[in-house]
Amino acid sequence: MRANKYDFLIKKAYRQGELAEILDEMAPVSPGHWYLKGYFRQEWDERTKRISDFMFSPYLSHDHARSANGGLLPSDLSRIGISKPGGPAYVYNILTGYGYDAPFGTDVPEGKYFHPYFRHMIIGIPPPLYDGFFEYDDGTPASLP
Repeated sequence: MRANKYDFLIKKAYRQGELAEILDEMAPVSPGHWYLKGYFRQEWDERTKRISDFMFSPYLSHDHARSANGGLLPSDLSRIGISKPGGPAYVYNILTGYGYDAPFGTDVPEGKYFHPYFRHMIIGIPPPLYDGFFEYDDGTPASLP
């Protein structure tokens, strides 16, 4: 999310007042002044977040991100819909394509998942959606295609 600011969410998900209230409730971890040295972000002071701030990664450095994700650096998904062939269809397939078994002879390491729509067919992201994940007010059963 390095390329987006919080104001990107106005009119897409929230009104300006709603977004300002959400940012006031968030922890004041966004730096007032930040300095990039190598790939470590150093923060000198804390302040409340503003709508004009960039959405920073929850990780302080690449090393921090790798240690939290099994040794792999997670991708910046802020532009995934326009940077991959297929655009929104690629995002849809990544979210819903976990229901397949690995073909015979394909070894899937522990903590990884088989995913036919992913480039190498082995993905480290657990299924983000599953049956019953959502509850609908009218009682419609929540299921994946």
